[in-house]
Amino acid sequence: MSRRFDEQEVALILREATRVERGSEAETGDPLTLSRREGLTLEDLKEIASEAGIDPIRVDRAARILLARPRQSPFRVFLGTPAQIRLQYEFPTKIDDRDLSEALFEIRSVMSVQGTSGGSPGAWEWESGDELGARYVTIARTSTGTRLDVTGDFGNAARGAAGVGAVVAGAGAVGVTAAVAAVGAMGWALAPVVAVGVVLIPRLTAGRLVVRETQKLSRLASRLRALLSANATDSDPTEDE
Repeated sequence: MSRRFDEQEVALILREATRVERGSEAETGDPLTLSRREGLTLEDLKEIASEAGIDPIRVDRAARILLARPRQSPFRVFLGTPAQIRLQYEFPTKIDDRDLSEALFEIRSVMSVQGTSGGSPGAWEWESGDELGARYVTIARTSTGTRLDVTGDFGNAARGAAGVGAVVAGAGAVGVTAAVAAVGAMGWALAPVVAVGVVLIPRLTAGRLVVRETQKLSRLASRLRALLSANATDSDPTEDE
């Protein structure tokens, strides 16, 4: 993750990373002061957090959650569906290694990809990425139990859809120009068809793929929730899409 986080993002990441540690003696310092140069990379932030007594794995997880939060994109019109999804659940009991093994089996079964997994006893994560975007599953222990996060960021697909739209628009403009030259003003009748194609074609290609992936993530979240709550009473979920 090579992008740089601004002051507000640094504050949000540190707040999320320390949320499960509230009441401890860990100090985060002033994140706004720490990031006053040209922003911080994730590695910078993890190093600073480690020096402040914050688990770098929690910082990494918090950064991914921030990046996966829904945001307005200029490319959404081409995709026809939100490019981000986040599903979160809280459980009042702590999980064990057997739960993580069963969760990994469910993840790979539903998502049909191997992905990579790892973490510490306090925060475990699975992730997978391709040309469409990235998918993350995080299971973390909190002060009151366990938190499950299932997130997807399909920004790559959104940008790809915009690219397809641009190609269709370019080809359509050439066609309309040729039609006007051949039949005069009647050639402009093709313009509305081109305009529809600029939006519809990306939605029928990249958009459908993203819808399929978000549906898989939703199904995965439901199965993991059922698995992890088998021996616990879960609370109401919070969901952002």
